Amino acid sequence: MYAEERHWAILEQARKDGRVDVAALASRFDMTTETVRRDLTVLERRGVLRRVHGGAIPVERLGFEPNVHARDSVMTAEKNRIAKAALEHVPEEGAILLDAGTTVARLADVLPVDRELTVVTHSPTSALALSGRGNITLMLVGGRLRGRTLAAVDDWALHALSDIFVDVAFMATNGLSLERGLTTPDSAEAMVKRAAIAAARRTVVLASTKQDGRPHLVPMWFVPDGQVVELWSFGKAQKTLNLRRDPRATLLLETGDSYDQLRGVSLECDVELLDDPAEVERIGAALTERYAGGALDEQGREAVRAQVPKRVGMRFTPTRVISWDHRKLGGAY
Repeated sequence: MYAEERHWAILEQARKDGRVDVAALASRFDMTTETVRRDLTVLERRGVLRRVHGGAIPVERLGFEPNVHARDSVMTAEKNRIAKAALEHVPEEGAILLDAGTTVARLADVLPVDRELTVVTHSPTSALALSGRGNITLMLVGGRLRGRTLAAVDDWALHALSDIFVDVAFMATNGLSLERGLTTPDSAEAMVKRAAIAAARRTVVLASTKQDGRPHLVPMWFVPDGQVVELWSFGKAQKTLNLRRDPRATLLLETGDSYDQLRGVSLECDVELLDDPAEVERIGAALTERYAGGALDEQGREAVRAQVPKRVGMRFTPTRVISWDHRKLGGAY
């Protein structure tokens, strides 16, 4: 088996099982553990795996935004189906806009060859796919190229988009909800998406679901309580409303000042929302003492009590735990 074939097999197993083990891979491929570690390092540098003690986990199981190459190799069949379904929204003629995203890029690959279209895009990937098409007038939007998504962003892109108007904008997104619409973790990219939507008569969103359908929370203070993790939030906050509909979440706890000191745990959890005022006050007091570094005086407790009517407690019970500790790798990555 060639190295590239082996790398693909390792990645497929990691995505199927949630992690891969160095010793098990060495046995499966009949090679040394040193060779396995080198393979895992190659895959980590490509942005598709994260090294952990004794093996690796796929980046999809972590709470950060994977790069475009990692996302492009995930759920390919679903993305292809979405792209083909989006074809019915492509006009017979006129102008369309293609956002930067791995699912939208697949739409660029299958655009009809028998329609005269003007295509505006800030995605070099889609532009390259369409550059040789005789039936396409291609308008490439420039700007600072964001390496993680290969999208042009910032003032140049915003200025160009302010001067155009298209029939349909085909948009990509990191998240989608009825209450908040499209969401993305990068503010520069969010501004470009807003400008693209504003430039279109109609918007079509191309989005696939995460493999396990499990949502992720924003960074928050927390307090451990035995085998569970507790925190509080505002009762009207979007994350609270989301958890009332779907009481599952992934928590990512990570620390370390440098790569060789990096350690953490990813917890897939069932979530219980606590509306009882006494429980909310207990959690709020524990959080405040944990992060203030000492016991609360009466003034501090009054401040906590004043927050209770606005807050809700949250209890996260792990159903799956993945941990890593680079300190145990001894400098071998």
